[in-house]
Amino acid sequence: MKNLEPKKIKGTGIQLLLAIMIAMHLLFVLIPFSDKSYATTDYPLYDLLDTYFMMAMIFNPIFLAGMVKKVIEIEEQHHMWALLLSFGQSVQRILLNKWKTLAYKLLLVHVCEWGVMLVLASSSTHFEINPDLLMRCGIYFLTSLFINLFFVAFFILIEMKVKKEYFSTFFSIICSMSGIICMLTSKTLSYINPFAWYVTLLNISFVKEGDTFKRLLNDLQIMTFFISLLSLLLLIQVIKNFKNSPSQKEY
Repeated sequence: MKNLEPKKIKGTGIQLLLAIMIAMHLLFVLIPFSDKSYATTDYPLYDLLDTYFMMAMIFNPIFLAGMVKKVIEIEEQHHMWALLLSFGQSVQRILLNKWKTLAYKLLLVHVCEWGVMLVLASSSTHFEINPDLLMRCGIYFLTSLFINLFFVAFFILIEMKVKKEYFSTFFSIICSMSGIICMLTSKTLSYINPFAWYVTLLNISFVKEGDTFKRLLNDLQIMTFFISLLSLLLLIQVIKNFKNSPSQKEY
């Protein structure tokens, strides 16, 4: 059966959530860009990306949990599970279609946001496209996308497993806070906790030299790329083998 999710989610408010998420990301990205010293900064694009990654770590789990809740409650509130199952659709296929629909929208959002940041960075006199920049941006673009797609798959499973209506919303806030805690306490935990993965992508570190802080470019971080990709593939397999009965969800 054809994937009906793009039509089903119309009017659910997902487009508004995506627009708010983009606006919030770019609003914070404009903070370093609007600084007078930005035109001469050594790492114009990386300054913007680091701000973007920090905001994504804090807000993306909350936004994505909200989007997942909206696509899941379409069937829950309108008692459509039995109808869809009678048409030969499996629960696993329905959930995968929901994930694919949100994945496509998030890909478009990513392309838009990164395109804007590239345009902003190009205004700096120190902006230069070279193989190192292209490789770093390519890996970090995909890693950031994989992290978001992991969140979507994760919250789909949470919505289907937990019977409390607003659990995923509150849980996403706790997850965001856990990412901040890992960032402030342990680099190792930042690799273990999915909600702190964005921290491992930060491009610039500050090292104190005397009374001043020196900015240093971090090494290219590729470990998170593989961790996020493998974790995403694992959750997709979990969705494909999902056994819970959707009729048990309470609204």
